[in-house]
Amino acid sequence: MLDGVILVGALRQRVEKAVGWHGAPPTGRSRGPVELTPGAGVAVLRPPLTWLGSPAARQDWVTAMAATLTAAPGRPLPPGTPGVVPAIDRHILEVASPAEQTVLCNLVRQHSPLLIALTGRSAAGTRRLGAARDQVAARHLDAADAEFRTLLESHLRRVEGFEAFDRTDVHPSAEPDGTPTVVVQCIDAAATLAAVRAHALLLAAFALRARRLVQEGVALEPMAQRVVDENRARAVASGLRARPADDGGSTLRARTRRLLADVLAVELDNLDTQPEELFPILAPVERLADDDSVLTGNPGAAGRALTDTTAGGPCLAAARRTAEGRTWLLVERWAGLIAARGGGAKPSRGTGGARR
Repeated sequence: MLDGVILVGALRQRVEKAVGWHGAPPTGRSRGPVELTPGAGVAVLRPPLTWLGSPAARQDWVTAMAATLTAAPGRPLPPGTPGVVPAIDRHILEVASPAEQTVLCNLVRQHSPLLIALTGRSAAGTRRLGAARDQVAARHLDAADAEFRTLLESHLRRVEGFEAFDRTDVHPSAEPDGTPTVVVQCIDAAATLAAVRAHALLLAAFALRARRLVQEGVALEPMAQRVVDENRARAVASGLRARPADDGGSTLRARTRRLLADVLAVELDNLDTQPEELFPILAPVERLADDDSVLTGNPGAAGRALTDTTAGGPCLAAARRTAEGRTWLLVERWAGLIAARGGGAKPSRGTGGARR
């Protein structure tokens, strides 16, 4: 007799991707299911909730977004490049239950300073988040239901003078059709669709980790709010170089390496992650040139870089041009790390770094 169904794979995800524009701004158009609408200073690319549990699915996802951008009049440009304001990429992750929604919010909250440091669009932190006055660090949730959220919002208004719970870095939400979700809005708008893919893959691993914790009945210990606030401030100010308040002997760069190689390795393996896909976030961890470094001094390439849909995108291509041997070894090492921690064998790979 079938008593129930246990979900072990990835659920759906979508992004509200900010895009700058040269020429007449888009007036609201779509190509297939992907919408492109004008916004405040930037346009917003909105694909629907999509399953991203395989490399092929993730490739189709970014290809659809690139097709919408290139079909529109004018020229799309990455936010944060000359003439385009910094902005946010808001990621929305589907969850299977209120318990999973609560755990995912708390899990991402604990690691939100790492996400800020890793995705900040400046050499040392994130200009956008540093200047924001209407967004604060996420709060620990005892539950994700409407009653608890109302109590928390009341506390934020009374104690901190903050009006809306949905202005926190991470919070529970729901789609118009009632689908429960978690919103992550501490990620700077990526310079390339390759980086959007890397960010989405990382968040999918968090979502799988949360589901695993719920299934195993493991409770997350609340992290003190002062620690989250201080680590967030340090991430904004100093990026991956920052030393966390709760471990002065480490850096956010070292913590991020542990997060990818240990904490989320099983989930990354379950998602059939190719390290090339993660390269836009591996590059700063490994002290290689990231997307912004590649585009510095080459503004004419920004539009082409934005719509590059290859795994790893422009920063992987640049790394292979400048240090082919080191880049190959790095990709191989991360392939082995993810497979070994995930319990699988190291994948058979060609010299070009792509899985066979």
